[in-house]
Amino acid sequence: MTRCATCKNFTLKGQEHASLGLYRCPVMPIYTYPNPFVERECKDFREVPAEQMPARLAWEKGAR
Repeated sequence: MTRCATCKNFTLKGQEHASLGLYRCPVMPIYTYPNPFVERECKDFREVPAEQMPARLAWEKGAR
C-alpha cells in the first residue's frame, strides 16, 4: 500500500484546486481528485528519492 504524497508522480505544481484539498495525479483520469494521504494500491507508484522524503512527510503532516 502507498500514499500519493510520497510518489514522484504527485506534485503541488499546477494544482489549481489545492486550496480546496483537491489534488490531481497525472497518471489518473482527468477530473479524478485522489486524496494524497489515503493508502492505496497504484501500479504507477514511484517513491520519491530518500533525500526528498523528509520534506514530503513534513508537508503531509502539516496539510492534514
